[in-house]
Amino acid sequence: MIERPVMGVVVPARDEEALLPECLEHLQVAVDELHRRTRWRARAVVVLDSCTDGSAGAVAAAAGVEALTISAGNVGLARAAGADHLLRTGVAVSWLACTDADSRVPRSWLCDQVEAHSLGIELVMGSVLPDARSLTPAQLAAWLARHDLGDGHEHVFGANLGISARAYAHVGGFAPLPLHEDVDLVRRVRAAGFVWHARGGDPVITSARRVGRAAGGFATDLRLRLAEPVPTDRPAELGADAQPAPAPAGGPQPLSVVPSAEPPSSQARSSSSQASVRLRASSRADSASSRVS
Repeated sequence: MIERPVMGVVVPARDEEALLPECLEHLQVAVDELHRRTRWRARAVVVLDSCTDGSAGAVAAAAGVEALTISAGNVGLARAAGADHLLRTGVAVSWLACTDADSRVPRSWLCDQVEAHSLGIELVMGSVLPDARSLTPAQLAAWLARHDLGDGHEHVFGANLGISARAYAHVGGFAPLPLHEDVDLVRRVRAAGFVWHARGGDPVITSARRVGRAAGGFATDLRLRLAEPVPTDRPAELGADAQPAPAPAGGPQPLSVVPSAEPPSSQARSSSSQASVRLRASSRADSASSRVS
Protein backbone atom coordinates (compact mmCIF):
# COMPACT_ATOMS: atom_id res chain seq x y z
CA MET A 1 0.00 0.00 0.00
CA ILE A 2 1.32 3.45 -0.94
CA GLU A 3 1.25 5.74 2.08
CA ARG A 4 -0.55 9.04 1.70
CA PRO A 5 1.66 12.13 2.11
CA VAL A 6 1.03 14.21 5.20
CA MET A 7 0.72 17.99 5.50
CA GLY A 8 1.60 19.49 8.88
CA VAL A 9 0.05 22.74 10.12
CA VAL A 10 1.67 24.80 12.89
CA VAL A 11 -0.40 27.39 14.78
CA PRO A 12 1.35 29.26 17.61
CA ALA A 13 -1.03 30.77 20.16
CA ARG A 14 -0.65 33.00 23.18
CA ASP A 15 -3.86 33.89 24.98
CA GLU A 16 -6.05 33.62 21.89
CA GLU A 17 -9.26 32.11 23.28
CA ALA A 18 -11.36 34.80 21.58
CA LEU A 19 -10.01 34.23 18.06
CA LEU A 20 -8.74 30.65 18.13
CA PRO A 21 -12.15 28.95 17.61
CA GLU A 22 -12.72 30.83 14.35
CA CYS A 23 -9.14 30.11 13.28
CA LEU A 24 -9.64 26.38 13.80
CA GLU A 25 -13.04 26.38 12.07
CA HIS A 26 -11.50 27.84 8.91
CA LEU A 27 -8.54 25.50 9.18
CA GLN A 28 -10.95 22.57 9.31
CA VAL A 29 -12.59 23.74 6.10
CA ALA A 30 -9.15 23.80 4.44
CA VAL A 31 -8.40 20.31 5.76
CA ASP A 32 -11.70 18.98 4.44
CA GLU A 33 -10.94 20.50 1.04
CA LEU A 34 -7.49 18.92 1.12
CA HIS A 35 -9.02 15.49 1.76
CA ARG A 36 -11.64 16.01 -0.94
CA ARG A 37 -9.30 17.14 -3.70
CA THR A 38 -6.01 15.36 -2.98
CA ARG A 39 -4.47 12.19 -1.54
CA TRP A 40 -2.85 14.18 1.27
CA ARG A 41 -3.68 13.84 4.93
CA ALA A 42 -3.25 16.61 7.49
CA ARG A 43 -1.97 16.98 11.03
CA ALA A 44 -2.42 20.26 12.88
CA VAL A 45 -0.81 21.34 16.14
CA VAL A 46 -1.57 24.44 18.17
CA VAL A 47 1.42 25.48 20.25
CA LEU A 48 0.04 26.99 23.45
CA ASP A 49 2.84 29.31 24.52
CA SER A 50 2.54 30.77 28.02
CA CYS A 51 -1.26 30.88 27.78
CA THR A 52 -3.19 32.03 30.85
CA ASP A 53 -6.65 32.11 29.30
CA GLY A 54 -8.98 29.52 27.79
CA SER A 55 -6.95 28.81 24.65
CA ALA A 56 -6.38 25.19 25.68
CA GLY A 57 -10.11 24.67 25.93
CA ALA A 58 -10.61 26.03 22.43
CA VAL A 59 -8.11 23.51 21.09
CA ALA A 60 -9.71 20.67 23.04
CA ALA A 61 -13.07 21.53 21.47
CA ALA A 62 -11.67 21.14 17.95
CA ALA A 63 -11.66 17.47 16.99
CA GLY A 64 -8.38 16.14 15.64
CA VAL A 65 -6.22 19.14 16.54
CA GLU A 66 -3.11 18.37 18.57
CA ALA A 67 -1.99 20.63 21.40
CA LEU A 68 1.54 21.31 22.56
CA THR A 69 2.11 23.41 25.67
CA ILE A 70 5.31 25.39 26.20
CA SER A 71 6.36 28.35 28.35
CA ALA A 72 8.76 30.18 26.07
CA GLY A 73 7.01 33.47 25.42
CA ASN A 74 8.84 33.47 22.09
CA VAL A 75 7.18 33.03 18.70
CA GLY A 76 10.31 31.63 17.07
CA LEU A 77 10.57 28.92 19.70
CA ALA A 78 6.84 28.27 19.47
CA ARG A 79 6.88 27.75 15.71
CA ALA A 80 10.01 25.59 15.99
CA ALA A 81 8.43 23.48 18.73
CA GLY A 82 5.34 22.89 16.61
CA ALA A 83 7.38 21.98 13.55
CA ASP A 84 9.61 19.60 15.54
CA HIS A 85 6.53 17.97 17.05
CA LEU A 86 5.08 17.26 13.61
CA LEU A 87 8.38 16.11 12.13
CA ARG A 88 9.51 13.87 14.98
CA THR A 89 6.34 12.39 16.50
CA GLY A 90 3.54 10.32 15.04
CA VAL A 91 3.24 10.20 11.27
CA ALA A 92 6.03 12.35 9.86
CA VAL A 93 4.99 15.21 7.61
CA SER A 94 6.60 16.15 4.31
CA TRP A 95 5.32 19.73 4.17
CA LEU A 96 4.79 22.37 6.86
CA ALA A 97 2.13 25.09 6.60
CA CYS A 98 2.20 27.92 9.10
CA THR A 99 -0.52 30.31 10.18
CA ASP A 100 -1.43 32.21 13.35
CA ALA A 101 -4.13 31.78 15.96
CA ASP A 102 -5.65 35.17 15.16
CA SER A 103 -6.00 34.35 11.46
CA ARG A 104 -8.49 32.70 9.11
CA VAL A 105 -7.16 30.66 6.19
CA PRO A 106 -9.10 30.31 2.91
CA ARG A 107 -10.67 27.03 1.84
CA SER A 108 -8.00 26.29 -0.80
CA TRP A 109 -5.05 27.18 1.46
CA LEU A 110 -3.63 23.68 1.88
CA CYS A 111 -4.54 22.53 -1.63
CA ASP A 112 -2.66 25.48 -3.11
CA GLN A 113 0.44 24.49 -1.16
CA VAL A 114 0.13 20.89 -2.33
CA GLU A 115 -0.03 22.16 -5.91
CA ALA A 116 3.10 24.24 -5.34
CA HIS A 117 4.85 21.18 -3.90
CA SER A 118 3.88 19.15 -6.97
CA LEU A 119 5.58 21.77 -9.17
CA GLY A 120 8.86 21.40 -7.29
CA ILE A 121 8.46 24.53 -5.18
CA GLU A 122 9.84 24.18 -1.65
CA LEU A 123 8.85 27.53 -0.12
CA VAL A 124 5.56 29.41 -0.50
CA MET A 125 5.27 32.96 0.76
CA GLY A 126 1.56 33.75 0.85
CA SER A 127 -0.24 37.03 1.42
CA VAL A 128 -2.51 38.32 4.17
CA LEU A 129 -5.18 40.95 4.63
CA PRO A 130 -6.00 42.66 7.93
CA ASP A 131 -9.54 41.85 9.06
CA ALA A 132 -11.83 44.41 7.44
CA ARG A 133 -14.31 43.97 10.29
CA SER A 134 -11.94 46.02 12.48
CA LEU A 135 -11.02 48.69 9.92
CA THR A 136 -12.78 51.50 8.14
CA PRO A 137 -12.81 51.31 4.32
CA ALA A 138 -10.28 54.16 4.27
CA GLN A 139 -7.95 52.34 6.67
CA LEU A 140 -8.08 49.15 4.63
CA ALA A 141 -7.43 51.11 1.44
CA ALA A 142 -4.44 52.82 3.08
CA TRP A 143 -2.96 49.46 4.08
CA LEU A 144 -3.50 47.99 0.62
CA ALA A 145 -1.89 51.00 -1.01
CA ARG A 146 1.38 50.16 0.80
CA HIS A 147 1.39 46.43 0.10
CA ASP A 148 1.88 44.83 -3.30
CA LEU A 149 0.33 41.41 -2.75
CA GLY A 150 0.38 40.09 -6.29
CA ASP A 151 2.46 37.12 -7.41
CA GLY A 152 6.12 37.85 -6.85
CA HIS A 153 5.58 40.14 -3.84
CA GLU A 154 8.42 40.54 -1.34
CA HIS A 155 6.42 40.35 1.89
CA VAL A 156 6.76 37.57 4.45
CA PHE A 157 3.89 36.68 6.77
CA GLY A 158 4.12 33.89 9.33
CA ALA A 159 0.33 33.63 9.06
CA ASN A 160 0.65 32.38 5.48
CA LEU A 161 3.83 30.42 4.92
CA GLY A 162 4.57 26.94 3.57
CA ILE A 163 7.82 25.01 3.35
CA SER A 164 8.90 21.49 2.49
CA ALA A 165 10.24 19.38 5.33
CA ARG A 166 13.42 18.93 3.28
CA ALA A 167 14.11 22.65 2.96
CA TYR A 168 13.13 23.28 6.58
CA ALA A 169 15.59 20.68 7.87
CA HIS A 170 18.34 21.82 5.50
CA VAL A 171 18.41 25.37 6.89
CA GLY A 172 17.90 24.37 10.51
CA GLY A 173 14.29 25.42 10.98
CA PHE A 174 12.92 28.46 12.79
CA ALA A 175 15.44 30.36 14.88
CA PRO A 176 14.51 31.21 18.52
CA LEU A 177 13.77 34.82 17.63
CA PRO A 178 11.09 36.87 19.45
CA LEU A 179 10.27 38.68 16.21
CA HIS A 180 10.61 38.19 12.42
CA GLU A 181 11.48 34.50 12.74
CA ASP A 182 9.51 34.01 9.52
CA VAL A 183 11.61 36.55 7.60
CA ASP A 184 14.78 34.94 8.93
CA LEU A 185 13.69 31.48 7.78
CA VAL A 186 12.73 32.71 4.32
CA ARG A 187 16.03 34.53 3.91
CA ARG A 188 17.99 31.36 4.71
CA VAL A 189 15.87 29.13 2.45
CA ARG A 190 16.22 31.50 -0.48
CA ALA A 191 19.95 31.91 0.11
CA ALA A 192 20.30 28.12 0.03
CA GLY A 193 18.95 28.11 -3.52
CA PHE A 194 15.63 26.32 -2.97
CA VAL A 195 12.82 27.00 -5.43
CA TRP A 196 10.41 29.50 -3.91
CA HIS A 197 7.18 31.18 -4.88
CA ALA A 198 5.68 34.43 -3.57
CA ARG A 199 1.99 33.87 -4.10
CA GLY A 200 -0.68 36.53 -4.34
CA GLY A 201 -4.40 35.89 -4.23
CA ASP A 202 -6.52 34.08 -1.63
CA PRO A 203 -4.92 35.88 1.32
CA VAL A 204 -5.17 34.72 4.90
CA ILE A 205 -7.31 37.13 6.91
CA THR A 206 -5.48 38.17 10.06
CA SER A 207 -6.45 40.23 13.08
CA ALA A 208 -6.37 44.00 12.62
CA ARG A 209 -5.65 44.66 16.28
CA ARG A 210 -3.14 47.43 16.88
CA VAL A 211 -1.36 45.83 19.85
CA GLY A 212 -0.30 42.24 19.33
CA ARG A 213 1.38 39.45 21.22
CA ALA A 214 4.86 40.55 20.12
CA ALA A 215 5.87 44.21 20.17
CA GLY A 216 7.11 45.16 16.73
CA GLY A 217 5.12 42.51 14.88
CA PHE A 218 2.21 42.75 12.44
CA ALA A 219 0.01 44.74 14.85
CA THR A 220 2.74 47.34 15.36
CA ASP A 221 3.34 47.52 11.61
CA LEU A 222 -0.38 48.02 11.03
CA ARG A 223 -0.62 50.76 13.64
CA LEU A 224 2.40 52.60 12.23
CA ARG A 225 1.10 52.38 8.70
CA LEU A 226 -2.25 53.79 9.78
CA ALA A 227 -0.39 56.53 11.68
CA GLU A 228 -2.21 55.74 14.89
CA PRO A 229 -0.83 56.70 18.33
CA VAL A 230 0.60 54.06 20.65
CA PRO A 231 -2.24 52.80 22.88
CA THR A 232 -1.80 53.64 26.55
CA ASP A 233 -3.69 50.55 27.71
CA ARG A 234 -1.42 47.80 26.37
CA PRO A 235 -2.72 44.33 27.24
CA ALA A 236 -0.79 42.31 29.79
CA GLU A 237 0.15 39.66 27.22
CA LEU A 238 2.86 41.97 25.88
CA GLY A 239 4.60 41.61 29.24
CA ALA A 240 5.12 44.18 31.95
CA ASP A 241 8.32 45.48 30.39
CA ALA A 242 7.43 45.09 26.72
CA GLN A 243 7.26 48.20 24.58
CA PRO A 244 6.11 48.47 20.99
CA ALA A 245 9.11 48.79 18.72
CA PRO A 246 9.86 52.25 17.35
CA ALA A 247 9.57 52.89 13.64
CA PRO A 248 12.72 51.82 11.78
CA ALA A 249 15.01 54.54 10.48
CA GLY A 250 13.52 56.11 7.38
CA GLY A 251 9.95 55.34 8.39
CA PRO A 252 8.00 52.12 9.00
CA GLN A 253 8.95 49.23 6.75
CA PRO A 254 6.86 46.22 5.64
CA LEU A 255 7.78 42.81 6.92
CA SER A 256 9.62 42.08 3.72
CA VAL A 257 12.35 39.68 2.81
CA VAL A 258 15.74 41.34 2.87
CA PRO A 259 17.52 40.24 -0.32
CA SER A 260 20.14 37.70 0.61
CA ALA A 261 23.83 38.08 -0.19
CA GLU A 262 23.51 34.89 -2.22
CA PRO A 263 20.27 35.20 -4.24
CA PRO A 264 18.43 32.15 -5.54
CA SER A 265 19.79 30.63 -8.68
CA SER A 266 18.39 31.54 -12.10
CA GLN A 267 16.91 28.07 -12.26
CA ALA A 268 15.04 28.67 -9.01
CA ARG A 269 13.75 32.02 -10.22
CA SER A 270 12.67 30.51 -13.56
CA SER A 271 10.88 27.63 -11.87
CA SER A 272 9.11 30.02 -9.53
CA SER A 273 8.03 32.25 -12.41
CA GLN A 274 6.66 29.34 -14.43
CA ALA A 275 4.85 28.00 -11.38
CA SER A 276 3.25 31.42 -10.80
CA VAL A 277 1.42 31.18 -14.11
CA ARG A 278 0.07 27.74 -13.33
CA LEU A 279 -0.81 28.54 -9.73
CA ARG A 280 -2.89 31.54 -10.74
CA ALA A 281 -5.18 29.12 -12.55
CA SER A 282 -5.99 27.21 -9.36
CA SER A 283 -9.68 26.79 -8.67
CA ARG A 284 -11.30 28.78 -5.84
CA ALA A 285 -14.23 27.89 -3.61
CA ASP A 286 -16.15 29.64 -0.86
CA SER A 287 -15.57 28.52 2.71
CA ALA A 288 -18.06 26.48 4.71
CA SER A 289 -18.07 25.13 8.24
CA SER A 290 -17.11 21.58 9.18
CA ARG A 291 -15.16 19.61 11.85
CA VAL A 292 -11.60 18.33 11.97
CA SER A 293 -11.11 14.62 11.52
